[in-house]
Amino acid sequence: MKRNKNARNDARGLADLVSVGWHREAQVRSLDAQLIRSLLLYRKPQLQSRRVIENQMRGALKKVGVGRQKDVGSCRGSWRALHAPRR
Repeated sequence: MKRNKNARNDARGLADLVSVGWHREAQVRSLDAQLIRSLLLYRKPQLQSRRVIENQMRGALKKVGVGRQKDVGSCRGSWRALHAPRR
């Protein structure tokens, strides 16, 4: 006959597994590893939104005739080229 599912019976079942040795050790990540992973998870959408904004800026600059220069890696360089003091 099957026992009813409740917290007490669950605890008893887990205690039986531990005493018999039918469990495996679980690895728990350190707090530093958890922090780094959470920062990386927050970083990804930030980079995606930055890429979207850069592409929008590139399109807007292209409309006014400022094309992408070969030595410029991003729109920030195009912005600098637009606002650089003229010689």
